[in-house]
Amino acid sequence: MVAPTPSRRVTSDGALARSRALTPAVSTRTYSVWLAQLLLAGIIIILVLMAQALAPQATTSWTFTAGISIIIVTTAATLAVPWDRLAEAFVLVVPLVDIAAIGLLTIDPLLSVGSLWLFPVVWIATYFGYVAIAGGLSLITLCIVIRDIAILGQPGPTMRLVVTILSFGFISLFMRTSAAQNRAFKQLLSRQADKLAATVERTSRQEREVSLLLDAVDVGVVRLSQRGEIVYANETYRELYGLDPGDPAARARSVEYDGFRGRPLPPDRQPLARAVAGERFVDERLWLFDQHGEWFALSFSARDLTDDSDESGTLLVVHDITDVIRAESDRQSLAARVSHELRNPLTAVLGYSEMLSDDTDEERTRDRAEAINTAAERMMRMIGELLETPAAQAAKPVRQTTNLGQICADAVTAFDPAARLAGIVLRLDTAEAVIVDGDAFRLRQVVDNLVSNALKYTLKGGRVRIAATHDGDTATLVVSDTGVGMSHSEVQRIFEPYFRSDSARASATQGTGLGMGIVKSIVAEHNGTIAVQSEPGAGTKVTVTLPARPERHDPADGAGEPATAGAAEVSER
Repeated sequence: MVAPTPSRRVTSDGALARSRALTPAVSTRTYSVWLAQLLLAGIIIILVLMAQALAPQATTSWTFTAGISIIIVTTAATLAVPWDRLAEAFVLVVPLVDIAAIGLLTIDPLLSVGSLWLFPVVWIATYFGYVAIAGGLSLITLCIVIRDIAILGQPGPTMRLVVTILSFGFISLFMRTSAAQNRAFKQLLSRQADKLAATVERTSRQEREVSLLLDAVDVGVVRLSQRGEIVYANETYRELYGLDPGDPAARARSVEYDGFRGRPLPPDRQPLARAVAGERFVDERLWLFDQHGEWFALSFSARDLTDDSDESGTLLVVHDITDVIRAESDRQSLAARVSHELRNPLTAVLGYSEMLSDDTDEERTRDRAEAINTAAERMMRMIGELLETPAAQAAKPVRQTTNLGQICADAVTAFDPAARLAGIVLRLDTAEAVIVDGDAFRLRQVVDNLVSNALKYTLKGGRVRIAATHDGDTATLVVSDTGVGMSHSEVQRIFEPYFRSDSARASATQGTGLGMGIVKSIVAEHNGTIAVQSEPGAGTKVTVTLPARPERHDPADGAGEPATAGAAEVSER
């Protein structure tokens, strides 16, 4: 394929038009030459066919044969000559030759083809200057005179010649003016396009600078469109939520909780969902458990965002207040220690001041004892107010009556959108409460890790099954899938930190290799066991056993409620 040749600017003295290549294979000059000559050749072919049908005797003259032959040869040469390598004057030869060939055709009185001169005249007027136009009109005049002499034996009527030349002259001037206006318009469009491109580049550069500035701050910033789509999320927010930089709208890897080691926030109460729904709030606090197993205390604020284009949106600002909460906790601990040390001597002061006031009859001494007592009571009140200052303190794991079946149902509800998107059937089999003594937060971690792994390594159309059962003093959790599976040697290493199977590394699925180790440690904390069975291509089955409570229905925390999604394929609803 021939590379496009840079076009040249049109000048009044006869340069060809400067414009972009109209086709990917030829330049503007070559394209214009081809177009004009092929159009004329097409008309000539039609003329030949009509002459053969209507006046066959006209096609026998040597002038007809010569004119047609010249045009055909010229057309072939036009398609073969590399016009971009020749001077502009050579291009002018083509329409002049066409004028001469048409002149030969007009010598035959049976053919009235003088109007065909319009094609080369328009071509010359469009791409060349006034000198070339005058040359073309002069050649037409000569052809008309020669035709009249050949037919009449003398020059024809002067008036007819003048009218013909003036007609072609006015057409040439009109086309020349129109062509100049078109070139000026193209140049104007080109300048406007350059200005627009510069404006777009400047705007893009400003957006990049703003993005770099926002990425440098330690505050999470998210901009939402009117439709609730994430338009922009800065680096701080992406790191907190484990988002893909290339797709900030993807599912976050971090989980939001209503408190430290509390309960996961329902989807409709998460700050992003509330902001999308149009709710506006300031300093809404929650805890975030990120993909690395760390806790963060966050403060959220949502506000309206408008610009000059009246396109409203929402700005969500996220502050990491973990250090503030920890500092407050340290302050509270210090206040507790100080108050404890102060309470004992103050209690003694209060006691002895009251004894002194009761044992003396001297009014002056009694007044002084009451003053001491009042001051001590004020100090005790100040210490109490100091302790009552609100602060967030890290909570320790709490063992309580927990419904393992409900935990599984909550996990299935959370992973249901991901399973639907991946085309995987996520099935929950538990029809009754499975009660254990344990930390609900940590047990939810176990279920989430196992379900997440099963979905990651199960192909589209596969199945993931979660079952929680109760048998005497043992509660059993089973998570099985029809995924890629693992070899026996890989199963032996599954709980090693950072270990990933060959199939996991070969896939595009990201992972750290820490999840199963975390699961094993949590199960061990609950005096349970975990076993893994897997075969390549046949899927994986993970079985967790935990000590169960003999009471299978405990009203505390809804533990006695059965799992609402029991024995249902939630991804096939």
